[in-house]
Amino acid sequence: MTKKSYAEEYLEQHGNEPWFKKILFIQDFLGDIVMEMERKGMTQAELAKRSGIHPTRISRVLHNDEEKNITVETMIKLADAVGLEIHISLTRKDTGRAKANKENLNPKVV
Repeated sequence: MTKKSYAEEYLEQHGNEPWFKKILFIQDFLGDIVMEMERKGMTQAELAKRSGIHPTRISRVLHNDEEKNITVETMIKLADAVGLEIHISLTRKDTGRAKANKENLNPKVV
């Protein structure tokens, strides 16, 4: 039997706590923003200009100094600035992390 890593134990212990889910959600979001910036060759200064967010705030958010304080409005501004749209989907807990679709959440109407 293999010993669990610290990260695996931490995830097992805290994985269902709302604060932990929020951190993972925001980190995934910011990872997507950074990947799109890199794909487009966009600097933080350009992101700040396009989003209307102060360059210091951009740096703090992207370097996880203020990730826990990011608002939905800031997320929308960042996504718009790199040419992405935000879509939030819900799934039933018993179906795992599979992408939700209309059939999954809504009963069929015949």
